[in-house]
Amino acid sequence: MLLFLSLACNPGGMPAETAQSFVQEQALAVNPGGRVGLELIGKAQWVKGPQFDRECLMSKDIAFTDTGNTISPTYKQQQFLTAATNKGWCVYLGDDVQVEVGAPAVNGGGWVVPVIYKLNNPTPWAECLRTEFRNRTVSVYAGENGEPQLEGDLAFLTGDCPTPMPGGETRKAAQRPKAKAPKTPSKADALAVLEAFDQALYDQDWLGALDQVSCYNLLEEGIYGSCAPSDMLQVGPHPRGQERTGDGPPWTEYSIKALSDVKGVRGGDQGMVHVVLEHKRTRKLRSVSLEWTGQEWKVVGIIHKKGHDLSTVRFLNDLHDPAKAKILERRIAGEKIDEKGEWLPGHDPAEQVPE
Repeated sequence: MLLFLSLACNPGGMPAETAQSFVQEQALAVNPGGRVGLELIGKAQWVKGPQFDRECLMSKDIAFTDTGNTISPTYKQQQFLTAATNKGWCVYLGDDVQVEVGAPAVNGGGWVVPVIYKLNNPTPWAECLRTEFRNRTVSVYAGENGEPQLEGDLAFLTGDCPTPMPGGETRKAAQRPKAKAPKTPSKADALAVLEAFDQALYDQDWLGALDQVSCYNLLEEGIYGSCAPSDMLQVGPHPRGQERTGDGPPWTEYSIKALSDVKGVRGGDQGMVHVVLEHKRTRKLRSVSLEWTGQEWKVVGIIHKKGHDLSTVRFLNDLHDPAKAKILERRIAGEKIDEKGEWLPGHDPAEQVPE
């Protein structure tokens, strides 16, 4: 009878403490430290996020929800998407996966062991992870030689997100450059700036690409500099032969065959110059602008409006056209107009009713 009780309490001759410490050891091995990212599958308005509680996402204004565990990040919370994979976007959840291993319980010829996952510095996204995703169980059995054997997956997250996740999730407004450029760059110098930016996009280094952008976010009160890597995730490099899976539409918008096809550089106002090109199909003049930041030239990017999926920086803004340049300055000054210079709904002074 005593032998039976011993086997029942220690299935396979393995004490509960052994099973518990084994799970803790294995959990530490498969959950590296650092910034943690979760892969959302899809790259359109709706992506798959079954790990999240739908009501929590909506109540915290993190994402819109649809049927079938599909979600769409709100503009406010898209900034936590700091990387992408070929299959989707990576949302930063927090730092350093912590695994709490509970007391094992006998289950047939082995132990069932509860585990709870937590994160340091959790983002709002992490706060909406479903309870059953954070709280799981695994089983431990004794092998032929008595050694512990694991059944179950102790990795908190799976997918192709980088480890550790890149940063840049905080939108930080900055002072708009006011320095006067020493001279207009040559075509070769301007092309070098564009090629370096394009290479960062090709390398899928969105934070590095953003560092080469003089960015104006017209959705923010602090317009200059308030851009995040998430605003670049749908920006692809200029096509280089066969397009790659996972690349967004090219920042050149299919306007030219090669970067070297630019026509030249025109001077401008506000410390900007305009790299002019001729659209390969329409033959209309288009342009991407460069801005002198005091030490270097950067590519001018503008977030004009909220997107149906991710709001995205645009680079072919045609600011060589004085009318379009003037519209941009009016918008920076606070006028509620769109990129065509038309009043946004509810802001047309002619429609205002006097008090």
